Amino acid sequence: MTVGYLLALGWRHRLVTAVCLMLTGVALALGSSPTESWNGRVSVVLLAPEGANGDAIAPTTGSLIATTGIVARRVNGPRVESETVSSDLTLTSIGVERGWSVRQPNAGGQWDVNYEEARLDVKSSGRTIQEASAQMTEALTAIEDALTVLEDSRDVNEHERIRLDLSPDRPVFTVQSGSRIRVMAGIGLAGLFMTLVVVLGAERLAESRRSASKPRSADGSDLGELADSHR
Repeated sequence: MTVGYLLALGWRHRLVTAVCLMLTGVALALGSSPTESWNGRVSVVLLAPEGANGDAIAPTTGSLIATTGIVARRVNGPRVESETVSSDLTLTSIGVERGWSVRQPNAGGQWDVNYEEARLDVKSSGRTIQEASAQMTEALTAIEDALTVLEDSRDVNEHERIRLDLSPDRPVFTVQSGSRIRVMAGIGLAGLFMTLVVVLGAERLAESRRSASKPRSADGSDLGELADSHR
C-alpha cells in the first residue's frame, strides 16, 4: 500500500476524507487551548497534647504514629488510594483533575511498610486555584473530624487531645500546565489514522457493492467474466 494509492483513495472518497479532516481540525482547535491545573500540598503533623498528663489514647511516639494511621484510614474510608512511585507526584500527574488525597508517608521500600512519623501528606487538585483550595479545605476538615470522632469515642478530655499542626503553616498551591504541542501532535496523528481507516472502510464497502451489483449465472459465476473469456 503506497502513498500514491492512499492519495488516490482519498480523492476517490473525497467527501469522506473532507469530513474526517474537518473533525480533526475541530479537535485540533479545541486541543490548542491552554490547559491548566492547580495543585495544593501541605503536611498535617499530629502532636501530643501539652501538659504533664500526656495523651490519653497515644501516650508514646509509637502509639501517636499508629493513631495517625487510624485517622488516615478513617478519612479515606473504603476508597483505595493509588500507590505512586514518587510521593512528589501531584494529583494532576496521576490523572486526578479535581480531588484530594490523604496519606501517611511510608519510609519503607516497595514491599515494606514502615511508618516513622505522625504526619499526613495532604494533596488537592482543581481546574482553578479556588477549586483546589476548596478541595484542600475539605481534606483538612475530614482529618480534623476523623480525629475528633476517634477521641470522642474514647471520652478524651479536651486538655488531653492530640493537636494538629500544618507544615508549612498554610497549604502551598502551584499551577501545572500541559504541553499543547504534544497534545496537538497526538490529535493530528489520531485524526490521520482515523481518516485512513474510514477511507479504507469506504473503499471496501464500495467494492462489495460493485461486486454484488454484477450479474451472475445460475452456477454463481460472474457473467461479465464469462463473456470476456469467450471473446
